Amino acid sequence: MEKSQLDKLLKLASDEEQYQLKVFYNASIKMLKEYQVQSTSTKLKDLQGAEAALDDFAGRLQERYMPETRTFSNRLAVTKYLTVEGWKVSKSTVYNRTGKAKLLPREDGLFHLKDVNKYAGVFLKRKDTGKRLQTEQDNLQRRKTGLEVEKLEVEIARAKHKQKVEEGLYIPRDQFEIELASRATVLDAGIAHFFQSDAATWIHLVGGDQRKLPELISVLMAAKDEFMNQYARAREFVVEIGEETVDS
Repeated sequence: MEKSQLDKLLKLASDEEQYQLKVFYNASIKMLKEYQVQSTSTKLKDLQGAEAALDDFAGRLQERYMPETRTFSNRLAVTKYLTVEGWKVSKSTVYNRTGKAKLLPREDGLFHLKDVNKYAGVFLKRKDTGKRLQTEQDNLQRRKTGLEVEKLEVEIARAKHKQKVEEGLYIPRDQFEIELASRATVLDAGIAHFFQSDAATWIHLVGGDQRKLPELISVLMAAKDEFMNQYARAREFVVEIGEETVDS
């Protein structure tokens, strides 16, 4: 990374980030000087490690504070970035002939962050889901649309129900339950009255004769039918209910 870009990052970063950036930068300068004095494979490895650490940390800051300016010097750096960001990628994916056609450096010879992210979003899959970003977005959109349709259907159903209530096609539940209770009370009272007032008639009717059982059953069934007719008839009933008590 160029010194001018590092200077810009130092102005934008927090105090802690500035300190860390300076540490990485000073380490890379120290390794460079040592390699210039003693050009061994060990010193070269140390230099490359220090530069990679600096590029990685500075790159993350650059993406945070100056995303439009972050670049990668080669495909290896691109591969490392994409791996950290959760993309399913390997060096061969980025390096192969097809990959080169899909991801090209700009005139400055660098790979720009915008181009890299675009490449990943179109051609790569996420490690956590195994799907391309576009597929995930499509699934999310379909789910969102489905929820919106479901919500709309519920609202429509509520509106229709409300309209029917206003038109008198429905009655409140409490009113309906009172009506059922009233009719049940009438039915109970009618049957009780029938048993109490007509018991003597039944005894007289059959005279203890089992052969007259069909006649008795016929009378009882006719009375039952009459009670049910009264119960089902649309009419108003007056039901006396005990006084309600209110807890103090």
